[in-house]
Amino acid sequence: MSTRTGSRVGWTLALLAMAAGACSGVPGGDDRESADARAEAPTTEIPADPQFASVDELLDAVEARDRQIHSLRGVIRHTTVNTLADDTQSRDGELFLETDWDNLVNGEPQRKFAIRFDTFRAGDVVRDELRWFVFDGEWVIEVLPKEKEFNKWQVVAPGERLDPFEDPGNTPFWLPMGREKDRIERIAETEMLGPTDWLEGETMPASLAEFTTRSNTVQLRLIPREGTKFAEKWEDVRIWFSRKTLLPVLYVAVDPSGDQRIAQLFRVQTNVDMDPTTFVTTTPDPEAGWNVTVQQYRGDAGG
Repeated sequence: MSTRTGSRVGWTLALLAMAAGACSGVPGGDDRESADARAEAPTTEIPADPQFASVDELLDAVEARDRQIHSLRGVIRHTTVNTLADDTQSRDGELFLETDWDNLVNGEPQRKFAIRFDTFRAGDVVRDELRWFVFDGEWVIEVLPKEKEFNKWQVVAPGERLDPFEDPGNTPFWLPMGREKDRIERIAETEMLGPTDWLEGETMPASLAEFTTRSNTVQLRLIPREGTKFAEKWEDVRIWFSRKTLLPVLYVAVDPSGDQRIAQLFRVQTNVDMDPTTFVTTTPDPEAGWNVTVQQYRGDAGG
């Protein structure tokens, strides 16, 4: 796999992982769970306004909540801020996550992700722009429906499964799900901050301050440890968890150049039925007019 292709696959996969990890039920959103789903989930009481005495307490609660969730669906806004170029671009769309807790691989659940972006924003420019991503554990696909372009990469050997949360140092985006404390301890020091505490030397944008306050959040800051891949990629990472849902609602990461990546989630539903075609990675027929690119797994030799 070429460096360019590998970077593109990594970005795509990591974006899916970041977004799925960032999903939550924001106060005021539509958070409907079926009776069957609630009955199957572990019974973990969430206090109306939980307070956390330490980062360990927060992450224990987040991990317990994660085990209650089998599916997520919500609205995502993904923003990139290029500081030197003074350029901000956003994409809006829908996020889908399905977690299989019944079939663990190396002690971890199998997760499928999909994002369907439909709107692009840059300054005063707002336009429809369809761009879809799917990860099923073995394959990553990127689809541009209007252009009929389909790109597909096999990211592990046939029959194997990849946990995109496993190595946060190799991804442009990462959020803790599953074994939070173990992973974070390897790569970062941590501290809890208030809902409107922002990046050093800057004031939190008013819209985000209103959002994090209304959502009754607690902020977790990750300070990358020197000598880690995480530190090579990021200078500052912030995650805001909703106290109501014990799931992340906002993610902000700053790289060494000062550029920012922001993911914000809205109107999320948990433990809802999913359309089985959402996570399909089947290659379309080129004879139907599709421009198809398929990259089989090449292992380390192809990197």
